[in-house]
Amino acid sequence: MTTNKKLVIAVVALSLALLCAIGGTLAFLVAQSNVVTNTFTYGTITLELSENNKADKDGLEFTNVVPGDELDKDPVITVVEGSETCYVYVLIDNQLGAAATYNIGPAWIKVGESGTKVLYRYNEIVDATDVEKDLEVFTKLNFADDLVKDDVDDLVGKNVVISAYAHQSENFDDDVTVADTSAIAWAGVTAAN
Repeated sequence: MTTNKKLVIAVVALSLALLCAIGGTLAFLVAQSNVVTNTFTYGTITLELSENNKADKDGLEFTNVVPGDELDKDPVITVVEGSETCYVYVLIDNQLGAAATYNIGPAWIKVGESGTKVLYRYNEIVDATDVEKDLEVFTKLNFADDLVKDDVDDLVGKNVVISAYAHQSENFDDDVTVADTSAIAWAGVTAAN
């Protein structure tokens, strides 16, 4: 073998030895971290709608109604304990029109309407994180005393339908318009003037 070949073989052998040494050193410097898992639980809002001092969850049936009647009707929205703070809305679909009116409480602000439907928002953020909150909607349904038989005949099959909606208030405390817009879309009404 020539000297050059011996020199090349020696350099290659030395290079391989260095690579093995460096590779062995790198193996000693390998590490792996622990795994960190982020777990999320999500807030909820739970509503119940009832009447008759919370005993009736389906609504009331009134019989033998005549013009001039004043009926006790007490829909209550309950924000269940443990719910996130929220804006609460009630949609009243008074299919009876001017023949029957209700005495909406002063805590409710009209935010939308369309046809026989009116959407109201409770005037405060409702905090039921520690205890449930009951929100009375109205207490009376008054039938006009000037109704005639034809008016009454037109009311057959028409009802007062009530439903409730809530929107989180956290992260929206300073801008209720986001919640109002969402509730208006849910109710299928247009914004009140």
